[in-house]
This record gives sequence, C-alpha cells and structure tokens, in this order.
Amino acid sequence: MYYDYFQGYNSPLKSVVGLYNDTRTRLTEEVGGMQNLINPTLSYVNASDGDAYYGTRIEDKMNNNPYSRIRECNAFLEKIDVIGANLDETFRKKFKGQVYYLRAIQYFDLMRVYGGVPIVTNTQDLDIDDPTIKLPRAKVSEVVTQIVADLDMASTLLPDKWDAGNYGRFTRGLL
Repeated sequence: MYYDYFQGYNSPLKSVVGLYNDTRTRLTEEVGGMQNLINPTLSYVNASDGDAYYGTRIEDKMNNNPYSRIRECNAFLEKIDVIGANLDETFRKKFKGQVYYLRAIQYFDLMRVYGGVPIVTNTQDLDIDDPTIKLPRAKVSEVVTQIVADLDMASTLLPDKWDAGNYGRFTRGLL
C-alpha cells in the first residue's frame, strides 16, 4: 500500500497522492500559462473531460487510482481481524492505524482536487450495473468528517515511535 501511495513521489512540486506529477502546481497562469483545466471559457460536463486522477471506468483489472487505493484500505480493514486472526493483536492494530491514515490522506487529496466526493468505507463489488455502488457526491463537510474520523482512529492505533527497521512509517504524533 505504501508503494501504491508514494512510489512516484520524488519532488515537492509533485503534490497529489498516488499521481505525483506536477500538473496541479502548473495550474497557474504564472507557471504553466492558460491550460484547459483552468480556462474559464471551457465548460466540462463529463468526467472524461477532466483529468483522470479521480479514476477510470470499472474494468476487469484494478488500477492504481484513488478509489482503487481506498478499496484496498477498506478490504484490509474488513479482513485483517478475520484472515489475520492468528496475528498478534498489537501488530494488527499498528497496521490498521496505518491503513486508516492512508485512507484519510487519499480522501484529503480527493477533496483538495474535487471538493465533495463519494465516501466509500466498505468494499464493493466491481459491477457497473449495480446501482448500490453509484454513490452520490458527499458535501465537503462530510468528507472532512470522514477524514477526521479516520485520523482519530489512526491515532488510537498507531505507536508513538517505530523501531529503526520501520523508520518512516506513520505514527500517532507527539504533542
């Protein structure tokens, strides 16, 4: 999961989780000139008119896009206590904390880019004909509430500090 989230990060100008290109840092007239995504004379109607960060149509394979990453988080959170029941409880809590944090930062970036977005907190079958997975766009305040809930949960599960072999992993943060 860390790889899916951070493998492309190699510059502070690359600022969107999982995507890490500099497209958004160039969305100013000063840096990138007038581009279609900020051109006020253009009207976008379909999702395909914008960029592909939000995701692509459901296909028979998983892609590394925001909702695929959220799906991986949801599946882990649903299954770790069942499939991983034989694992040490402290181990499971630490990794659940990391996954809650990952899901929170993914929703934060979706909110930064799009405002309100659909909130999905359970795994869904990949079926474009299933009306139950066609969730409406949530209000920004609802997305913020979900992000805060995930971060609060993460803070109860993450350690204050990792050992040297796990340096760089998320911690609860110390005040």
